[in-house]
Amino acid sequence: EQLHRADGGGAPIDNMGEGYGNGHDPDSGERCLLRLFATGSLQPGFTVTTLPAATVGVYGAITDYLNFVFPFTACGRDVAGVVRAVSALLGTKSSPAVERPGKYRYEKAVKLGDTTALILFGGNNDTCMVSLTGESCALVQDWPGMVALGRDHWRGHITRWDGAIDDYAGDHTVDDALSMWREGKFGKGGNGPAMRQDGNWAEPDGRGRTIYFGGHAGGKSATVYEKGMQLGSKSHPWTRWEISYGNSNREVPWEALLNPGGYAVGAYPKALCWAGYPASHVKTIQKQEQIGFDALMEHCARSYGPLLRIAVEVLGTPEKVLQRLVRPGTPKRLRHPFIDKPQEWIE
Repeated sequence: EQLHRADGGGAPIDNMGEGYGNGHDPDSGERCLLRLFATGSLQPGFTVTTLPAATVGVYGAITDYLNFVFPFTACGRDVAGVVRAVSALLGTKSSPAVERPGKYRYEKAVKLGDTTALILFGGNNDTCMVSLTGESCALVQDWPGMVALGRDHWRGHITRWDGAIDDYAGDHTVDDALSMWREGKFGKGGNGPAMRQDGNWAEPDGRGRTIYFGGHAGGKSATVYEKGMQLGSKSHPWTRWEISYGNSNREVPWEALLNPGGYAVGAYPKALCWAGYPASHVKTIQKQEQIGFDALMEHCARSYGPLLRIAVEVLGTPEKVLQRLVRPGTPKRLRHPFIDKPQEWIE
């Protein structure tokens, strides 16, 4: 009921066919392609495909999560071939492949190297799934190649896609997101999205706040959180706006991988009309490394600064203290599969 026909046209459906039409959500501003089809019951089935916002450049966001599924027969049941094809798009850090227990109702999984990427197979309607979290998405340098592989070669469909819009300066905060929700910019009325909050909103304490809109039932949702604080800085203004599309009564277009900004803003254009500036995984990783380093140094100074001062007096020089304390390895907060030497990314 919330989606209205924008053009008054489109083919009507009957029990023998289907129809299409352009629609829009008058509250959130989302423009959609509506597909209605007969189900054999009194109520017709439908799917919704978000149309991208035309005013946003193709680099207005980054793909931060991707799951897609395809028939196992489309790859000739050749798991090794799927691993090689996906690994070629992720680079050298995606090998070696190691078998793991399955998930998402799949019997088996293959983890690709040091990444979080998974290939899942076995059961689940005889399909295969490729699952890429944000860290794995950061390794993809050829998104057109991913589209050609998943859509054209394997005839797959996307079951989840997340786009991330990073406001590094914090010009659009979690408080602004709450105000937008109250103003109906995420949708209002009886069909408006549900909202919930995490963190200390009464007295913000620097540990970060998060606000969620929508959920799985509607096939799309938004999450806005204080990213800088999540990474350990109690004062960094970086705010992340995430849009997630699922496949509940919704078709997630492969074009979202090529135009993440347009599709992220297209989900809630009234709330995200400001997001027209460039973004990239490289800049995001640089910010993460810098904030992580600064936060660890602050923690070290606060916790061990007095001890280090005494250690210099006892051992004679800072160099001798370092020789006593330095250990091999990289702190977990500074590890990322995209980079080999964190020190090259930190000022």
